Amino acid sequence: MSLQRKLLLVEDNPGDSLLIEEMLARNTSASYAVKTVSRLSDAVHVLQQSFDDTDVVLLDLNLPDSNGIETVYSIRKKAPYLAIVVLTGDQDEKTGIAAVQAGAQDFLVKGQIPIHLICRVIDYAIERQQKNKALSDTKNFLRATLDALSSHIAIIDKRGNLLAVNRAWKQFARQNEIDPLRVSEGANYFDVCENAIEENVKEAIDFMEGARDVFSGKKPDFRLEYPCHSPEEKRWFYCTITPFVQSGSPCVVISHENITKRKLAEQAVRDSEIKMRMILDALTKQVLFLDLDYHIIWGNQEACRFAQSSRDELIGKRCFNLWPDQDKPCEECAIRIAVQQGKPATETRTTSDGKTWEVMGCPVRNQKGDVISVVEIREDITEHVAVEEQFRQAQKMEAIGQLAGGVAHDFNNMLTVITGFSELTRDQLCEDSPIAGNIDEILLAAKKSSDLVRHLLAFARKQTITPSVVNCNDIIQSSEKMLKRLVGEDIVIQFFPATDLWPVKIDPSQIDQIVTNLAVNARDAISGVGQIIIETKNTMLDDVYCKPHIHATPGSYVMITFSDNGSGMDQEIQSRIFEPFYTTKKQGEGTGLGLSTIFGILKQNKGMINVYSEPGKGTTFKIYLPRYHGGEDGVKTSRTDDYFTGTETILVVEDELKILKLCKEILESAGYAFIGFSSPEEAVHYVAQADHPIHLLISDVVMPGMNGEELRQAIEKLRPDIKTVFMSGYPYNVVTNRGVLPLGTNFIQKPFSKLAFNTKVRDALEK
Repeated sequence: MSLQRKLLLVEDNPGDSLLIEEMLARNTSASYAVKTVSRLSDAVHVLQQSFDDTDVVLLDLNLPDSNGIETVYSIRKKAPYLAIVVLTGDQDEKTGIAAVQAGAQDFLVKGQIPIHLICRVIDYAIERQQKNKALSDTKNFLRATLDALSSHIAIIDKRGNLLAVNRAWKQFARQNEIDPLRVSEGANYFDVCENAIEENVKEAIDFMEGARDVFSGKKPDFRLEYPCHSPEEKRWFYCTITPFVQSGSPCVVISHENITKRKLAEQAVRDSEIKMRMILDALTKQVLFLDLDYHIIWGNQEACRFAQSSRDELIGKRCFNLWPDQDKPCEECAIRIAVQQGKPATETRTTSDGKTWEVMGCPVRNQKGDVISVVEIREDITEHVAVEEQFRQAQKMEAIGQLAGGVAHDFNNMLTVITGFSELTRDQLCEDSPIAGNIDEILLAAKKSSDLVRHLLAFARKQTITPSVVNCNDIIQSSEKMLKRLVGEDIVIQFFPATDLWPVKIDPSQIDQIVTNLAVNARDAISGVGQIIIETKNTMLDDVYCKPHIHATPGSYVMITFSDNGSGMDQEIQSRIFEPFYTTKKQGEGTGLGLSTIFGILKQNKGMINVYSEPGKGTTFKIYLPRYHGGEDGVKTSRTDDYFTGTETILVVEDELKILKLCKEILESAGYAFIGFSSPEEAVHYVAQADHPIHLLISDVVMPGMNGEELRQAIEKLRPDIKTVFMSGYPYNVVTNRGVLPLGTNFIQKPFSKLAFNTKVRDALEK
């Protein structure tokens, strides 16, 4: 079946139209569906209605409503991609050529049209127009593609002439106020580069050399990354030069891609990496990045210091090789567990140098969730473990201290009765009485029991103290003779006092307790002949020293060093020596409260004690007392106890009936008028009814229903001039610190002697 062509014949001469239709009908190579119109307007109408049904237009140039080349323009305007063959008159080839130049594909001269020629001309015209349309479509596609790209694209020939540029190229020129004539089609781009070279722009020189190498074939292409900053912002571009041949002439495609976002992102990543490395290098922990075979990929400065290697030397080593004497992962290796199980793991290990380490392994996963590497974190927790142990010890001792304080209160009440009635009984006996010695033994045992309670309270930091500003040298020197008698003739005591020793604020008796207890311990540790050396000095403790010692704070201290050359102690004994009732002595040779008492005294005074000892090499204790920065008050001397008597009326309120009875006998034996109650409420009721003077109230502090302070306030409302003395088995600082009594209150602690009790009563009455 022959191909059918759809043909629009525009001819106003009926004879010519009929002739052409007959010629086309006789053609055997193709069939033609011909539609004939005689006017240009009719042709335009047909094309508007059925453009897709037309393959070619045979167009006469001399029509009733159009004449000459304008006729071609009119048809081409309505049908840009339609094949047009112009029909001209006899001997009018010039018009035909002009028509082709105006957009027609060919022309035929009327009267000279053979059958075979007209069909071939029509076929060739259609074929040429189709190829032109395809080429135009390709060009439009390429142009649209280039214009859609964000990169700045230009095509230049070997001489540098700009053959084409895309929209982004032109837009960049406008935005940067570049003369369009210098960078548009027809301009020479090499001239622009030469001007930049004159301005010493290195990138322009590199570009020109790269372009020459591509044109000459030395390089298959050229790539250049370069900065192109503006006053408003920093910018970077990536240039590529790619060769191709156009019409036999070498050309290149130049692309300038704005890579500013990528460069800024890369810089941000680099900055982030630098910051991260700075952070990791600032850590005191070791941080290692490992592959799955334990090889080190990267390590921070602390890891380098530990390995005594540079970072480059560290990379490639296996992590377990950094530990002393280890050539493979240990059984509980946190890194091995992190790799195998894919979850964080922690291990604690102790190295041969005695240090304790905490090692953590954290798996690193990719986007698929696969473990691709491991982060190892090592921390020296030796000090932390030591501090934890000190803290546990402190908590244990605090609990024992609270227990000791509570027991001491009740025990003091009982000792008050024992001591008081024993003294009263002893006063009633003659010196040669056969039971006087027994009473003296009771009093001696009561005194020892009272001393034991004081030791307990010293350990619990609840004893009653009177701090004053003292010089430790003076107190130790005054105790030196007593210490020598205490340790015996076979042990030499040497004292080396520091000159210009700083003052400290402490109860002087507590210094005596400290050196006495240490001397006793040293004596018992020395077998036969030995020596004790006591030294004092001023010292400063900094953060480095204080960090591993839970009780220490940085500052100025007076240090008392107490050394002996006795048997020494191992680590196990050292860890327990400050526990109350712990002793290494034989049964009956010690209470186990000596060092715990020292510990309590120093904690009470914001000081501390450290011990240094090895078996067979003796022991050294270092006592630290904070320097006093105020004025020197001097050591306050205690007043001499006198026996006082009187005739005043004294009201005593005490819920312990035995103590109430003791107070009655002591006061009445001293000449006072005694009134006693075991109930605070009964005492208030009595005072409200009494019409005689009452000079002094003596009250227990802790009583059921109403405490001593509440009783004082109630009675003072009735007797504003009455004076008050409180007594308690609790120390003064305990009842005042807890708000039970106000500071400055007259107070006597149980147990008390008859002399001390009468002295306190007389002092209160005389104020």
